[in-house]
Amino acid sequence: MDTPTRLLRCDDGGVQSARTPLTAGWSDHLGWFSFCADGRWVWSPQVEQMHGYPPGTVIPTTELVLSHVHPDDFAQVADTLHALQRTPRPFGSQHRIVDVRHRVHDVVVSGAPFYDERGSLQGIHGSYVDMTPATDGFGAGNRSEYARMAARLRVVSRDGHTDEQRQRVRAATRC
Repeated sequence: MDTPTRLLRCDDGGVQSARTPLTAGWSDHLGWFSFCADGRWVWSPQVEQMHGYPPGTVIPTTELVLSHVHPDDFAQVADTLHALQRTPRPFGSQHRIVDVRHRVHDVVVSGAPFYDERGSLQGIHGSYVDMTPATDGFGAGNRSEYARMAARLRVVSRDGHTDEQRQRVRAATRC
């Protein structure tokens, strides 16, 4: 089954195709984001919901992203984000966010730079996995599936993997 493709536009000339992960039973816990080179953010409806917003009701900014980071994880996430703004590279982070209802979510976020057809940097595109269902009393089977998926996302975000290798891992894990 093909995964629906959405087009992201980070500037007037560059269009990025992004696969929306819709694995059965996990669609509310998987989402994608793009952090465009011009500073704009784009969130999938699932990422909006992880942060507590109804889909289509918020325009994410760096300040908004950081405002949702759990205070104990703030320094790590802020340092990672600022480093990515200086030197875009593949990354992975496991941290907590606090939604608008003050619920804490354990998330794994990974991403990598993306470029237009001319090779110009367009931004960073990646995935969120909300691990909260796995840590809030779901059965061991679900925990192991979430852990497997989180590990795969961390693998595809590490330096040294080509786009082709990342695509193969994503295809194999359907994320």
